[in-house]
Amino acid sequence: WVSSPDDAAELIAFEMVGSEGTVRVVLNLSGAAIDLPEGELLLASEPVVSGQLPAISAAWIARPTSEGLQARLGALVQLVADVIDPRR
Repeated sequence: WVSSPDDAAELIAFEMVGSEGTVRVVLNLSGAAIDLPEGELLLASEPVVSGQLPAISAAWIARPTSEGLQARLGALVQLVADVIDPRR
């Protein structure tokens, strides 16, 4: 669990950890929008505007591990190199 028991009436957040990264699930049970944590928004039950999750909604956010991020960056560098010089 990422959220504290004191916040459970309004906010529940937990993470699912895998080898490529972490997915944080955020449930906003309050009556107001909240700021989402950093990461790539995968899915939200309501539209997210300006990085804020509306009241009574949920979001799934990808947060890559340093190893997963490094692998993605390596793949991106290889892709750019292939585009710049496809004869390599």
